[in-house]
Amino acid sequence: MNDDNFMILAAGLLGVLQMCGFFGYDMMSFLVEPACHSVRERCPECIIQYAGYYGTAFTNLSYTFGNLLAPCFLPILETKGSLILASFFFIFFSANFFYLRTWLFFPACMFCGFGFALFFSGGGSYALRHSTDRTISRNQSIQCMISSITTVMSGVFLIFSSKFLDGEKGRNMTEISLAQTNSNYRYYSDTEIKILSTGMTIFAIVSLILAVLMPKRNLSNSLLKKTKNISLKQQIGKVFSAIVQKNLLKLSPLFACTGAILALLFTIYPTTFAFTDSLVEDKNMVAYYCIATCVGEFIAGLIFTSIGKNKSIGILMGVLYGFLDGSATNARMVAAAKALPEEPAIAFSVAKFYQAASAMIFLFLSSKLNIHQLHYLSTILVLISIICYISYLRDLRSSKVFTRELPKENIEKKDFEQ
Repeated sequence: MNDDNFMILAAGLLGVLQMCGFFGYDMMSFLVEPACHSVRERCPECIIQYAGYYGTAFTNLSYTFGNLLAPCFLPILETKGSLILASFFFIFFSANFFYLRTWLFFPACMFCGFGFALFFSGGGSYALRHSTDRTISRNQSIQCMISSITTVMSGVFLIFSSKFLDGEKGRNMTEISLAQTNSNYRYYSDTEIKILSTGMTIFAIVSLILAVLMPKRNLSNSLLKKTKNISLKQQIGKVFSAIVQKNLLKLSPLFACTGAILALLFTIYPTTFAFTDSLVEDKNMVAYYCIATCVGEFIAGLIFTSIGKNKSIGILMGVLYGFLDGSATNARMVAAAKALPEEPAIAFSVAKFYQAASAMIFLFLSSKLNIHQLHYLSTILVLISIICYISYLRDLRSSKVFTRELPKENIEKKDFEQ
């Protein structure tokens, strides 16, 4: 197999690994608060109020600070070790829904958040190892398209579990119950939650197997540059210095905007389906929403793969709200790699740091603000991120022009002096 085909294979396998590993969290992000609310209705001492929101916020809290630590462990664990350990954490998170209790749920969320940090640190390193400057945008799009299928799988699995229990009176999660407030709510039974947990755990185990079997190859023009081993203290210093690096600071509103809007669209907004009288009667509403988000991501990834060099397409994808995650993922990953080319793994982690911090703040605010106020905040973030991203692109373009116009002998002299 030639190098180009191997890079496509590596990107595809990494996408499958992400799809299986993230299946549990992605599916539960749509319904974790209604599920926790249902458990609390049956057993008030088992789980605290708003556990779904707070648990997801704790996941992002762990993810936030995990992004600062994960690159420090990358030289120790290496790429494969990071992916394997992340898969173990995903298994723990998925299995905790078999016995949903406060003392188990929140640690599982924390481990899941650190698992995300390990995955993106190790996965980003793996992607760069098997990408060149010419193929990185294509490879990221392939990975994004495949990994986004997890939302379709989530929707299909939710529909399957709903149909499976349709005949079980009184135990069916899709049964619409009447709360004490005389309002209709969507309730989830223990049986249905355990079925969902079983599917999540199986996919997490598959991700562990894939992490162990991931192939690798040394490419001569790989974007991942070989670096000498340094101490943990030095590595931590490099991570914190990268946070205040000019290019990454200009990209930080984009990363923060992404985290806030994803928290809004994939956790907070779908939760309203379960507590809205006009929507609660459609028991598969969340499942349809899962599938719809995947369609948008897949179309965006397909367009980027086919017409990755067309600037107008990139701008159009950024404007279209429904294509947010699919288009922005490609832009974020490539921009982070270009912002700190000498330390791409650290750049990816810093990007996820800003994204997770923003998502965490939005999830904590979700119990204080209504959906309209959260939309206003996200709109402000979008405007700020657009302005800063344009400024970053101008700086990047001017630096390329300067390098192109610099005399060759001056470049060689500068390299020699270094």
